Amino acid sequence: MAFTVTLEDELGMELASVSENGHFEKLLEQINDKNMICLKFIDPYGIAVFNRLQMQYLISELSLSLTKAIDKESTQFINATVEMAKRCKAEENTYIYFYGDRIKN
Repeated sequence: MAFTVTLEDELGMELASVSENGHFEKLLEQINDKNMICLKFIDPYGIAVFNRLQMQYLISELSLSLTKAIDKESTQFINATVEMAKRCKAEENTYIYFYGDRIKN
């Protein structure tokens, strides 16, 4: 399964996006930690959305996942997602969407 992550405003307008080819799901399985607040809710077959108030946790968990990244593409995907999350944290009425299984192309 592959993921597309987007930064969207409250009207659903895409402000930024990044996609990957399936390594992120394997990474999520490796870091399946019960203490994770956000990453444990990402569904490889569905949609997960996080708001500005959740960004500090999402950024922290994504940064932690970098230590488990298995290749350059995964590292780039996580870094791009962290940058979008930082933007989401700084801007009101923005959201991070994780689209699993290439739901959003």
